[in-house]
Amino acid sequence: MTKIQNSPATAPVIQVQVVATPEIDPTSKKVKYITTFTPEKIKATQPDTILSYELVTPTPSGVKFKSVKVTGKKPEQISPPTISQSGKVMVLTDANTFREVLSLTIRFKDSDAVEFDVDPEVENDPGEFESHDSPAPTVMREPEVGNDPGE
Repeated sequence: MTKIQNSPATAPVIQVQVVATPEIDPTSKKVKYITTFTPEKIKATQPDTILSYELVTPTPSGVKFKSVKVTGKKPEQISPPTISQSGKVMVLTDANTFREVLSLTIRFKDSDAVEFDVDPEVENDPGEFESHDSPAPTVMREPEVGNDPGE
């Protein structure tokens, strides 16, 4: 019997802390948010990088992630978001197979129905992992002898 080994490699994770601070716009007298990201810039260098955005204090408790829109030559590099039930964590996966800078438009909402957008970027730099526009090679493999369910 062949022993199955778990791969020691895990998907890389980039954790981003997000602070959204409300202030009153002196001209419109409406609430606007000043938003900061730590780290400020993201650079993915490995395939299937997990991007985890988390709203942290002093962000008011009523502010939540609502959605994300991705633009770039290959926006499909970024998966649809998974937003936690609390709305405080948003997770995306970056395939990172094409070198480019992707623009994210992250939409937030607060408990007073105020919505606002912030436009951070994600730099994809797959290096040796970069796939080109040619089709990926396919490999046909046969099951091990004695391990073929069709036998």
